[in-house]
Amino acid sequence: MARSSTEATRLFLWSLPRSCSTAFSKCMTFVDDIDVWMEPYCACHFNETFYNPNFMVGNPHAEDMRRTLARNEASEFMKATREKIKKEIKGNPTVIDQKEISYSWVQQQLEKPTPGKKVIVIKEPSLAIIDRLESLPCNFPCRHSFMSRHPVEMYTSYREMILRRLDQDELVGNRFVLIMLSRSYQ
Repeated sequence: MARSSTEATRLFLWSLPRSCSTAFSKCMTFVDDIDVWMEPYCACHFNETFYNPNFMVGNPHAEDMRRTLARNEASEFMKATREKIKKEIKGNPTVIDQKEISYSWVQQQLEKPTPGKKVIVIKEPSLAIIDRLESLPCNFPCRHSFMSRHPVEMYTSYREMILRRLDQDELVGNRFVLIMLSRSYQ
């Protein structure tokens, strides 16, 4: 596909966990001539891995992750959150069910013309695309930026997030998590 000189630049914001990239991306959604995509390749990655019942069958870590995801999805909190979101996004054409997202679909969407937009920001952790670089948009102006955070701040934030999300029963059963969370990162 030949690109127009007025075509929006695709700006990939490659990020580490807890680097404030989501907050930055949310701020960018308020700029009129910018579209923001939040982790579309990550959705593809999870669809092919942990949401895929055939992925690493018998591997204790993969099975544990699937059980955790299933338990979280079945929780009353998630059910209530999904219902609330359904009402808020009803009829919004830019919202798609994660189960429908594939690497080829994301690539096709990012290669579509974007009239009225100067920049398309794609916020993404690199883990989702590392083995799928051929799924990045072709024949379009692309820029790549990397967002990180001081390791002490990142690990402190990550530890606090994990502690908030896990209940004590889960922590007791996971010795590795307990060791990691009890370490000092100073």
